[in-house]
Amino acid sequence: MSKQSNEPWLREYKRSCADCGVIDDFTITNEKTTFTYGSGDSAYDVEMVLPVHNCNNCGRQSTTKDAWAVETAAVYKYMKERK
Repeated sequence: MSKQSNEPWLREYKRSCADCGVIDDFTITNEKTTFTYGSGDSAYDVEMVLPVHNCNNCGRQSTTKDAWAVETAAVYKYMKERK
């Protein structure tokens, strides 16, 4: 499920596409996703909303270092709520 960002500064992002090379033609959408953190019996699923960069020319989707920060914050939030 994609949702267009309501934040004006997140709607467009200036960079080049790794697939087609187009510059300054990206839109950012916020996509809800789940990932498994940990392993074995101590593993748990963490839900979060990631900013996904979409190339308007070729359709390639990618994330940036922002995704790592969102993932880290989601893990810390989950761990805090478990206490």
